[in-house]
Amino acid sequence: MNIYTKGLVVLLFLLAGLSQSYAQTPISISYFSPYFSQPGVKVGTSFFLADLDKADIQRQLSINPQVGFFSQIGINQSYFLNAELSLLRKQEGKKRFQAFGFGLGYLMDSRRLGPVVDLGSAVVSSGSRENSSFITPTLSYSLGLNPEQGPAYQFKLFFGKKFSFEDQGELFFGFETGIILNHNK
Repeated sequence: MNIYTKGLVVLLFLLAGLSQSYAQTPISISYFSPYFSQPGVKVGTSFFLADLDKADIQRQLSINPQVGFFSQIGINQSYFLNAELSLLRKQEGKKRFQAFGFGLGYLMDSRRLGPVVDLGSAVVSSGSRENSSFITPTLSYSLGLNPEQGPAYQFKLFFGKKFSFEDQGELFFGFETGIILNHNK
C-alpha cells in the first residue's frame, strides 16, 4: 500500500468517525490545494460557540477542527491538522454565506530526497525521506451557497506562514472547495 492510499484510508476512517456525530455537527469534505498545485483532501467539522446576530444579519462564531492530506506527486506528502476559529456571516433570507477564519495548524511534510549512490560499491539505492514539521497560522475567507435541499457548497482561500525550529519559514497559501453536509439544517 503506497503513501497516497494510506493517506486516503486515514481520512476515510476520520470521516467515518465524524459521521457518528453527523446529526449534531456539520461535516465538510473538500478538495484541498495548497500552492494551487498540490492536490489533496481535507475533512473537518464545526462546533458552535456563540451567536453574534445583528439586525437582519446572522453571525455565528465556531471552532472548526480539520485534517488534510496533500502531495506533490513523486516528491512529497504532507499531513495537515488545523483548528480554525471562524465567523460565519449570512443575511436573513439569503442562501449565500461568507466566513472569515483564523487557523492554527500543524503541518508534517515528508520529502523524497532522490536516489543515493554509494561511492564505494557503486550501489544505487532508492533514496531516503526527510521529514519536517511546521506550525502554520493562517487567515481564510470562504464564500458559500446553502440551498434549500442538499449540502452547502463553499470555496475558500487561505494564506499564512509555515514556522519551523529547524528551517527558515515560508509562505503557505492555496484554496479549497467542497461540500458541507448538514449545514444549518
